[in-house]
Amino acid sequence: MLKKIDDILFCYPNDKSCKTNIKDAIKNIKQSSKKMKFDAINIDKMTIFMSGFIFLAINIYFLSGFINYKKVSLKLKQKQNELSKYHLPLTQIQLNAIYSKLKKIDSLQQIIRKDLEFFSKTPLNKNEEYKILSFENKFYYIKIKTSKNLHNFFSKRFIIKSEEFNKTSYQTKLTHE
Repeated sequence: MLKKIDDILFCYPNDKSCKTNIKDAIKNIKQSSKKMKFDAINIDKMTIFMSGFIFLAINIYFLSGFINYKKVSLKLKQKQNELSKYHLPLTQIQLNAIYSKLKKIDSLQQIIRKDLEFFSKTPLNKNEEYKILSFENKFYYIKIKTSKNLHNFFSKRFIIKSEEFNKTSYQTKLTHE
């Protein structure tokens, strides 16, 4: 028995009440105008081998990229964990503010180091020495037990705001401004 359901032809076991022959039913079916011939596709073994090789190469390339991505991701996570122990803020603006503040402190420290190096070259005799050397609010306060006037020496590097000299000591207030 033949029955057509949604443009599909079904063949059921022969029922004597149905007189339709399958050959007659196939003649009445309208075929599609779109066709594909499978016998026209001629694939040799070399083409199949090359296609498989290319497929395998592409898979290896993407797999290696994925593995590399995982490694880089792991390294970034480790760096992030290292940075988290310093409790740094998350935003770039806050990090830049901290950086600029630390950069100012560093530049001030570099100046102080150079100044201390300059103070270490003070021309003093064996029995002469620094009594006070302090730094507050951009000013150096210095008191030296000496019999020399050190005005010329300190004026090479600093602006002298005030100074006092007697035969046993030299006292001054210095700045860079």
